[in-house]
Amino acid sequence: MRKTTVAAKESGGITQHLGAFVVSMPSGASITFLDTPGHAAFTAMRACSAAVTDIVTLVVAADDGIMPQTLEAMSHAKETNTPVVVAINECDKPGADPERVRIQLGSEGLPLEDLGGDVQVVEISALTGTGLDKLEEALLLQAELMDLIPHKRML
Repeated sequence: MRKTTVAAKESGGITQHLGAFVVSMPSGASITFLDTPGHAAFTAMRACSAAVTDIVTLVVAADDGIMPQTLEAMSHAKETNTPVVVAINECDKPGADPERVRIQLGSEGLPLEDLGGDVQVVEISALTGTGLDKLEEALLLQAELMDLIPHKRML
């Protein structure tokens, strides 16, 4: 959403630092993100981030499926009672299987909207920008449901 390649600047091509950034969205809204590394060595950092986050955006690669860090992030969100919005990324890659990811997430106990739950799932491509508008909508809807967005007063 912020059109950068954070991992490209990191050793080994993986994110190794906690990042915080504000993205001005096309709708005019601003969303603040805490970006935590996915590598297993950073589990404590992710646990702390979940504790101070309003909404967890769980990003899962459509070609890889859920990984141990995905399960860990789901556990942190559950422990802190933090709502989750799932972004299935890399849907444009060969071998991408978003439906398999949905099945995996559901089988691990994440109550997806597709299956009657309350967790929104959005298919995206961070590379091409496909679906990012729908991710914005999902995050803003979740924020509104949580009463995180100030309501405009009618005069």
